[in-house]
Order: sequence, then structure tokens, then C-alpha cells
Amino acid sequence: MATTYAATISLGDTDAAGVLFFARLFDFVQRAFEAHIGARGLPIARCLSEGVFAPVVHAEADYRTPLRLGDAITIESSVESIGDSSVRMAYIVRKSDGALAAEALVVHVCIGSDGRSVPVAEALREALARA
Repeated sequence: MATTYAATISLGDTDAAGVLFFARLFDFVQRAFEAHIGARGLPIARCLSEGVFAPVVHAEADYRTPLRLGDAITIESSVESIGDSSVRMAYIVRKSDGALAAEALVVHVCIGSDGRSVPVAEALREALARA
């Protein structure tokens, strides 16, 4: 099931051309991820305090229409798949008029304190499986 996160493009999000700086999309996507798991009972602070670490190992995006200062956006996040040690999250970014602005895919891999991959923590797996 998808979760929607709302945001507005601010001055610090734009580049010299006045459009969303390409890397800032991933800041918004991270916030959407945190909102997604938080809405399912697993706030990011709890993840960290319980040693559930899931850094990004792959990220890709397609930019469909420019986002400019003041644009209100919604980011729909959904779980694409959950593997043994990884989670693939899909994101759809829309402007307030419904126009598709961007699509992103982010892969997280769960790691232990030694930095090696570990199975997806049960708390994270359960939260992502909740509707």
C-alpha cells in the first residue's frame, strides 16, 4: 500500500536555472521513506535506536517535468519488493495539478554494526508489509 508525503519546493531546493536541483529529489524521497515507515508504526528514530540500519545502495530517477520554487508536490511511496537483506522502494512525484514530475527507485540494504549486510530486520519487514 502506498503512502503520500507532501512538500513544497523551497529556494534551497533549486539550482541556478530555478528548477529543482537534481540531487534534492533524493532528499524528498528519503523524507517520504521515513513517513512511509512511520505511518506503519516504525519511526526512523526507533529504527536507529534499535540498530536497524538500511543505507541506500542504489538510487535512480527519471525527471518528467520541471519543479520550480513554490511548487507543491506529493510523493507516493510504495514497496516494490523485500528481499533477504534489501528493500526496493518506488516513488512517484506529482505536482499539485496531478502532473507527473518524477519517478524514483531506491534500494536499501540492511547492515549490522560491522557494515555487512544482514537480513531485513523483522520490525522493518513487518512495518513494510502493513497496509
